[in-house]
Amino acid sequence: MNTDTPFFTICVPTRNRNETLFYCLKTLLDQDFESYEVIVSDNSDDEESKQTLAILEELNDDKIKYHRPTSILSMTDNYEFALSKASGRYIICIGDDDGLVINSLKYVFNFIREHNADVVKCPRIGYGWIGSLWDPNSIMAYPLERPIIQVNSKSMLKKVANFEIRYSDLPMIYYSFIKRDLIDDVVKEKGSFFQNSASIDMYSGFVIAYKTENYFITDKPFVILGSSAKSNGALGMVNPNHSIVKEYLQKHNMIMYYEKYKIPVFQKLVLSTFVWLEMLKFKENYALDNKAFNINYRNLLVNMVSTNQLFEKSTTLGMAKDFEQYEIYKEDLKRLKDLFIDRNVFYPNFSNEHTEFCQHATIDPRLFGIKDIYGASLICRKLLDSKDTGIPISISEDLLQEYNKQKLKVSEESIGSLLKKIVRKLIS
Repeated sequence: MNTDTPFFTICVPTRNRNETLFYCLKTLLDQDFESYEVIVSDNSDDEESKQTLAILEELNDDKIKYHRPTSILSMTDNYEFALSKASGRYIICIGDDDGLVINSLKYVFNFIREHNADVVKCPRIGYGWIGSLWDPNSIMAYPLERPIIQVNSKSMLKKVANFEIRYSDLPMIYYSFIKRDLIDDVVKEKGSFFQNSASIDMYSGFVIAYKTENYFITDKPFVILGSSAKSNGALGMVNPNHSIVKEYLQKHNMIMYYEKYKIPVFQKLVLSTFVWLEMLKFKENYALDNKAFNINYRNLLVNMVSTNQLFEKSTTLGMAKDFEQYEIYKEDLKRLKDLFIDRNVFYPNFSNEHTEFCQHATIDPRLFGIKDIYGASLICRKLLDSKDTGIPISISEDLLQEYNKQKLKVSEESIGSLLKKIVRKLIS
């Protein structure tokens, strides 16, 4: 291996989220491997950038390479900027509220060498930060160990377009290690890697699946997906009027693209329409016809009816006027109304039989005194080591007592909140 070229580059684009960035970087520096670099692309406002620099000074590690664009970029352009600074042979992008499992890079390195893999993704672990809009203060652990899987890329791409599986089952540069040659080929062909995408995880999954024959899913996790109070997706689906969401929509020209592709615009960001939009961009950018990439609109509509409260009644299908204004959906809506008897009958099966073997388990971080993603990363490392050694994780008696106190306190607060709601309803 050329000692001048790092084997891995971990790109961490950031904007005004120093409260999570510090702990994210701690997970990246606590590794059992030397040949890697961390690219921090600081897209923050001036005052926040000062805090970012203070964090890097405190961490004081030469592996971190700091870059700051000359002006505030869109999220996609910031990821593109970070990618342009990467020099590693394999590259991954993560958010500033995400992390790596402690001491996982050596495992990934050995896996790539053993399987001659160009693209490597892993089983998922999610961490909800305190204050997160989705599952706050929780660790969502999917199977911590499973068989190694080699997946046919084109088959998975078709399944996603058919809305049979999630877009996150694709080999996204967000949370996957991608061989640099593949990224360079896309940039050479298209001028940029993310092109006109607004969702770098979705779009990169389509592109990488299209450009590869297969990819690997490892038997152990190495990435932790974080969800914090400032996560773009969660904010958009819960609070569409938040300043972060408005800036995101404006900088990515979202409304223009929704109008261009005749996609209904709802009051909140809807995941299904977001996936749909990125699919259409990908299809157009690569000049693909329906034979090469066919979006199943009926399954898309079923997905939206089944998972979002966008319609009057899912059983009678009083369809939203937002769809009915477009002639192109007329036949799909008619067929959907004729065939949709019960929400479960035609609901696409989103658990992918190739990559999902059991439901996830939720771990309460308070049981281990965890308050950030670095703590979540440590406990994931302990869980993996415990599985390998057969020695269970021990919890101190003091911590267990404190956990039970906090649990009781939360229960009392929940009951009190419920009683207040009942009283308000009675006197209203």
